[in-house]
Amino acid sequence: MINRIILIMKKQKVILFLAGFLLIPTLIVSYYFVATHSGSDLASIEAKSKSKWQKLLEKNGIDQSFWKKYLPYIRQSEYSKAMKKYKASKYVASSISYGDGIHRNISTTLFWAGEPADDDNKGISNCPSAWDDNWAEHFCGTKNFGKGDDPDNRSGYFPAQFTPTKENPFYFALPYNDFDNNGNRKAEASKIIPWANEKAWGKNESMCKNHWIKITHDGKVAYAQWEDVGPWGETDANYVFGSAAPQCSDNDNVGLDVSPAVNDYLGLEDIDKTDWQFVDEKDVPDGPWKQIKTTRQVSWN
Repeated sequence: MINRIILIMKKQKVILFLAGFLLIPTLIVSYYFVATHSGSDLASIEAKSKSKWQKLLEKNGIDQSFWKKYLPYIRQSEYSKAMKKYKASKYVASSISYGDGIHRNISTTLFWAGEPADDDNKGISNCPSAWDDNWAEHFCGTKNFGKGDDPDNRSGYFPAQFTPTKENPFYFALPYNDFDNNGNRKAEASKIIPWANEKAWGKNESMCKNHWIKITHDGKVAYAQWEDVGPWGETDANYVFGSAAPQCSDNDNVGLDVSPAVNDYLGLEDIDKTDWQFVDEKDVPDGPWKQIKTTRQVSWN
């Protein structure tokens, strides 16, 4: 009888031990849950989570309206879901890092409408442009345009032989074209060009042509319109719309061509360094670059 009682007590101790072993962690977890999910503690946790994930969202260029809409997704495990919802509602170019939008210390060279093909430009004539088969004629306003926007014979910011009436002498070229060699818009263009969704674009209307940039050199600033593709190549989207270095290895990784007017206004040497960034037309201040604005769109024969 006594042995049986002892055996029962031993079994009860084992049961109590197991119960205690399981109960203590349960109590600890329960206490933590209650302590961290009640009153001001919960608000504090949410505030910290919001701050953390808001920074991540803002780092990806996501605006406040999105953050407010998807505020419930504050946990790390839910962040990817929020990003998927965002990308479904508004394109985020995951393959392109925009940074602050400023392209710094870019090797910059001179070119001009009507520039003949020679060794300096690898035999590429600038009488046509990527978007205008008769660029020099349209810029100069005459079929007899001579040397075109001649950089060596100037009258202020205009060529001395004539005054352009429909084309801005402040222009530039970057190595990206939103059309392919067959004149069809590239499928990627609407995804990688930041302002692509601001309007409906016509079949023969370039998203790039006529857009403005701000160019800085030694503290001086000029503004210009996009009128051609170059210096070399027309597919360097990671540089043009991102933060990558130019793909071109020539002339110290040249990444920008500017017109004689821009070159003279900024006081650039033959190959020089500038900073540049895209700007909206509404943000372009008054200056000689606004005397004549280019509005002509794609013009192919």
